Amino acid sequence: MSKVYQISIRTTDEIKTILEQQAAQNHRSMAGQVEYLILRQEREDKNMTTVINASGVKIEFNAAVNLMDDGIREDLHRIGYATEQDFFAAYEKAHKAKFGADWELSKSNPVW
Repeated sequence: MSKVYQISIRTTDEIKTILEQQAAQNHRSMAGQVEYLILRQEREDKNMTTVINASGVKIEFNAAVNLMDDGIREDLHRIGYATEQDFFAAYEKAHKAKFGADWELSKSNPVW
């Protein structure tokens, strides 16, 4: 699964106006505001952990946790796993054992 970006079509003048407003609100220069936004995005990207599902698809771990069955997730949490990948793989197996079917996010084309 590749990263999805939402793209807005804006003119250069609209973008400049938005940045000027943000810079003024945050008491920064326009260049400082741009640098801040870049650094914030880089920090957010670093905090995203991806795992590989049983079908070989990349999944964003924190988003997947929100879609897990509470009981299974808590049981696995009590056991403890060294990595998010190990936890995710154990969840996939436990989900199939409990419900008799693959978890949606285990599929080759998962639907969120």
